[in-house]
Amino acid sequence: MSSQRPGDSQQRQQGAGATQGGGQRGVAAALAPSFRNITAVSSGLGEVHTSSLFDEAHAEQNLSPLDQYIENTNALNRLYLGRVPLPAEMGPLIVLGYVSAVESYFRALFRGLINVDDFAARLAEPQAVAFGAALHLDKSMLPEALIEEYSFSSSANIKDAIRVLAGVKGSFPTEVEGALLEFQKVCELRHCCVHRFGRLGAKNAIKLGLASHRSKLEKPLKLDSGSLEEIGIVLRSFVKVINNFIFGALMDRSVRNRVDGHRLPPYANEWSWRWRSDKRRFMSYYDLFATELDAMPSPSAKELYDSLSAFALELRTRNQGRPTRQS
Repeated sequence: MSSQRPGDSQQRQQGAGATQGGGQRGVAAALAPSFRNITAVSSGLGEVHTSSLFDEAHAEQNLSPLDQYIENTNALNRLYLGRVPLPAEMGPLIVLGYVSAVESYFRALFRGLINVDDFAARLAEPQAVAFGAALHLDKSMLPEALIEEYSFSSSANIKDAIRVLAGVKGSFPTEVEGALLEFQKVCELRHCCVHRFGRLGAKNAIKLGLASHRSKLEKPLKLDSGSLEEIGIVLRSFVKVINNFIFGALMDRSVRNRVDGHRLPPYANEWSWRWRSDKRRFMSYYDLFATELDAMPSPSAKELYDSLSAFALELRTRNQGRPTRQS
């Protein structure tokens, strides 16, 4: 006669099932890490200590924004000129450096402009800056916090910044528009380098001209020393054209001392047209825009001042010769 009680068999079956299920779950737990780790990762991801990566001892040289640009691009040129063959990865890196040097030029220029030009400073007054920047930055560097909100990696952004930060309105001269067009081409190449490891995307191909770039879609940039030199020459010409344009526009505005759409004159003080009296004011602009490092350095400050004085005299003579309007 069996001593098995009712329900014992059912319990044993349930227990066996539980043991079998537990074993399956254990196998699954053991397998889980293996299929998730399709690539091996070394133990410890590491950490980037960013505060130690900047040269705290660096001291800025007393260079104009244009000379800073020339110095920066000359340093880039030394990285590739004379290297034969040029590594394929080197070209896109140089393009990135070139455009970065252009952006750095504009940041230094507009920062300096807000500090020396009363009208530009007035235009900047309503714009907001981060509280931390206002709290910690030196007064002369405060415009830098404002300019951080701007991007200078496209021709459209640069035109907007010239209008908003420098207060230069109206249409741009043909030479300036042409230089901006060439700069935008390089910006499209930069976009390929930043976002596609040098390969041509559809949007960039459309902006560069789809008819001539269709067959290059998803193809990588192939840059040699010659093509990099051409890009460098185009960008240097672009920066110099813009530098001349803004300087000329500011000097013109300072002579006329009026701005369309503004009731008050942009400057409280007029030029006296006496060098000793005007020297300090004129030199603040000259030091911001002039170059000593270019192959053809800027004319002397006195030469440019005399030229500006002659322009003012011509303008006064022309205005005096106009018939007065009858009321």
